[in-house]
Amino acid sequence: MTPAEKKRALEISTKATPGPWSFEDDSWVGASKFSIHADPAPNQRGPAIMGNIEIDMNGLNNLAFVTEARTLLPKAILHIQTLEGDIENLKSGFAKTSAPIMTLAEITRAKEIVAAATKGEWSWEDDSQIGPGVVTLYAGRGSMMHGLNLFGRFDTDANRDNNLAFITEARDLLPKAMEHLEDLSNEVQRITRPALTLKPAPMIKPPAPKPPGVWGDDEKKK
Repeated sequence: MTPAEKKRALEISTKATPGPWSFEDDSWVGASKFSIHADPAPNQRGPAIMGNIEIDMNGLNNLAFVTEARTLLPKAILHIQTLEGDIENLKSGFAKTSAPIMTLAEITRAKEIVAAATKGEWSWEDDSQIGPGVVTLYAGRGSMMHGLNLFGRFDTDANRDNNLAFITEARDLLPKAMEHLEDLSNEVQRITRPALTLKPAPMIKPPAPKPPGVWGDDEKKK
């Protein structure tokens, strides 16, 4: 992960509506309709920041990626910064390392949502001809083509552009952050692992000198 990518990950995390985010089945509105909410506190459902979302066949995995990445991406960047600081300290002779920012369960979950989400570069398109604030989210869209429709024609709130920037760019940045984090963790372990020490070869005692007047068999033959 480059310094520019880490900087951008923090930027999109800062500008997006604060998390944690969650998604909700709104099938009472229409078939396969969902909404994404910004929850201000645990066990408290916040306002919908995106509504009337139509999902594709991998929609639940994509919704899980979108909502959980809101918490995991900024945590991963902070974890990376912590490990980078630890490596600098270790190379300078300081043995103490910082407490990890992400738990093992969070690291495992981040890898899971990355693996399950639809592959490809994510992008979005303004569908305001349908209604104000209406957009569509795509994966793998090339020039002059629409690509795969991930979330179709859904409503957005006033922070639309920042939230969509987070969603689309996190698809690329979170997996990079997890790979970078793993590389740095391995580097910390390599530096802190005790050096391999070779055991000295066993001492071979020279034969004891023979007392005067005692001859060996070979010498008797002479």
